[in-house]
Amino acid sequence: MTLITKTEFITILANHYRMQLKEVMLKLFEFQDTYDCLFIDFEKKLKNASKENFEDWDNYMEWKANFNTAKDLNRKIKDIENGLFELA
Repeated sequence: MTLITKTEFITILANHYRMQLKEVMLKLFEFQDTYDCLFIDFEKKLKNASKENFEDWDNYMEWKANFNTAKDLNRKIKDIENGLFELA
């Protein structure tokens, strides 16, 4: 059996979430490059468009999911770094 300290566990878990965040951020940057705007601007533009574009809506749904995932991962990292977690 391998024992690790609470500090080591915090570091491992935070790094795990950081790796996931890095992957999500790369996807977000790809969408920003493709549409040459930020998510918020794209969302406004899409919702105010007079003609519906299904490809844009598909991309919007994926972009929004990644945007929300990035926010969630940032919150998890912050919580872990501030000791706001419990071990079972």
